[in-house]
Amino acid sequence: MRVPLHSRYIAILAALFILLLLLLTSTTHFHRRPRSLVSHFSAVRLWWDGCSPQPSYPTPNMLHTVSVLQAWKKLITDDPNNVTATWIGPNPCNYRGIFCASPPDVGSGELFVAGIDLNGQNIAGSLPEELGKLTRLSLLHLNSNRFFGSLPASISSLTDLYELDISNNLFEGGFPAVVLSLPSLAYLDLRFNRFSGEMPEKLFIKPLDAIFLNNNKFSGVIPSTLHTSSASVIVLANNALTGRIPSDLSGLNTTLEELILLGNMLEACIPAQFSEVSQLTVLDLSLNKLIGPLPPSLGDLLSLEQLNVANNKLCGSVPAEICALPNLKNLTTSFNYFSGEGSNCPVPTGLSTMLAFDDTRNCIEQRMMQRSREECTAFLNGDENTCIAMRSRIPNLAPPPMPSQSPDPRGPMFLPPQEAPSYLPPSAFPVDSPPPGVYHDFASPSPYFVASIQLPPQLHPLSPDQRRPVFLAPQEP
Repeated sequence: MRVPLHSRYIAILAALFILLLLLLTSTTHFHRRPRSLVSHFSAVRLWWDGCSPQPSYPTPNMLHTVSVLQAWKKLITDDPNNVTATWIGPNPCNYRGIFCASPPDVGSGELFVAGIDLNGQNIAGSLPEELGKLTRLSLLHLNSNRFFGSLPASISSLTDLYELDISNNLFEGGFPAVVLSLPSLAYLDLRFNRFSGEMPEKLFIKPLDAIFLNNNKFSGVIPSTLHTSSASVIVLANNALTGRIPSDLSGLNTTLEELILLGNMLEACIPAQFSEVSQLTVLDLSLNKLIGPLPPSLGDLLSLEQLNVANNKLCGSVPAEICALPNLKNLTTSFNYFSGEGSNCPVPTGLSTMLAFDDTRNCIEQRMMQRSREECTAFLNGDENTCIAMRSRIPNLAPPPMPSQSPDPRGPMFLPPQEAPSYLPPSAFPVDSPPPGVYHDFASPSPYFVASIQLPPQLHPLSPDQRRPVFLAPQEP
């Protein structure tokens, strides 16, 4: 029997209706499927009222973000941990190392990429110019990889960027001045790269909370604008800086807590104006070419915990005021030409908490492991120091012995010269090992940053009794 035509139309329409219902059900299921986002957090966790964000469908913004990350993926030449292998699909919030949040100024709750964390992945490659299109990026952590080249100029568009850590990579060229145009930047870490040339004057004018530039190839003098810095930590160690330490330090009196200048070629005297930096807890000037006396005014730094002036050409007497500092735990004056020290220095009065005291390889009477008589006399008679006027203050310093005489190496005043410790040059440190976590405590955190991303416990600021000078060599995992 032949089925009427209108009945066939009804059957076809019913079938289409059922198919449409199935499609709608499937799509609704897709819409409501929660993202698996927190399972692979390695360095940054999202904060979203106690739960993960629930995107509805990849927005144009997200599709735009995908194109940026795919452009970056094409520049990766080696990825031993297959991080970028997960960079597939229309939702970048599910990519490994990519973290999303909704900025507070976006009322719709739309998600943006707020953080990129690829720390310690040993990835090789360069950074794409498209990176500047991630305009809501607040955190960029790329330390301990093999990224090379330079920072793209486009990152000047990252107006929300608060933390930039590209340490322990292979970046080179002059100081990346583009970072100074980032209005929200507070934490700058460029250490263990190959940057060279002079540091710009604007570096210390920009309101940063932490500056880490150690173990690069920076040269020239420390900018005279140092006193304008608002940073709590400044580390310029193991570069090729020359000239004097700026004497104008008055602007640092309320903010600076740690200043590390070791391993450069700084000359002249230690400024007495350091006494004005009242919050200073760590001062490391070792391994330079500093001359003259140790200023007694350093005894005004009542918060000072660590003082290291080893391996310079300092002379005179170590002031008793310094050894009497109430919080001093580490005092190192070794490998200089000090001729005396305050009576409280060898066994500091009231400093039972001192962890280290080293005055070896000086010219101090009755102290062990000092320089030879000849070495001390030659230095004091030389033209390269400013301590010749202090020669008369050195007790019982006899003239060099006649050729027929030979000083007793076991004598109480000077013991035989000891070999200086070997210090590895910055180039000897393995580039592919991650630098350690460092102390940082942001004075004025970005509301967007804090509301969107929380640092994990290993990056949280340390308590005061846990803090020590910033380690300058990369540590093996």
